[in-house]
Amino acid sequence: MGSDLSGFVLRPTAAGRLWATSVGAIVVELPFDLALIPFSNEVSKTMGAGPDRYGQFRTLSTTLAEHGRRLSAEAPLAYVAEESFGGLGWQEAVGWRGGDVAFQPRFTSDDFEDDRFEIVDDVHDHAVNQALRWFGVDRGDSFDEFQAVGFDQCRSTEDWYKR
Repeated sequence: MGSDLSGFVLRPTAAGRLWATSVGAIVVELPFDLALIPFSNEVSKTMGAGPDRYGQFRTLSTTLAEHGRRLSAEAPLAYVAEESFGGLGWQEAVGWRGGDVAFQPRFTSDDFEDDRFEIVDDVHDHAVNQALRWFGVDRGDSFDEFQAVGFDQCRSTEDWYKR
């Protein structure tokens, strides 16, 4: 079974909610005083997602990165993305605070053959988990930070809109 997720993780702010509404996105409240703005296909088109990739990212355009950078002026924000099938896949993440990159880009994979991705054996070292720890997420009794914030509740980005 596969999964995919892409979106912004942030502290809930008025600016973040206003921006999400303006692009037709939803804001999903998460534990640890966090929120997710998932990037559905429609939202990505509205926000100007395109072929202009931000750095080495597979799925983050420079336009979306600029939105994230601006929104981080009010509160820290991270872009997270992952795709997997049968437990194997890749993840990427970057975070901004005060308009500057504060969580350096991370690219991890279980077996993805691409020079951009670091192969990791421990799920706890995956890029999304690292980004969530940057926000102070403690996995506690959960398997990992991904599960602790509830990202395992939906199999795809589109599923967040069906909830």
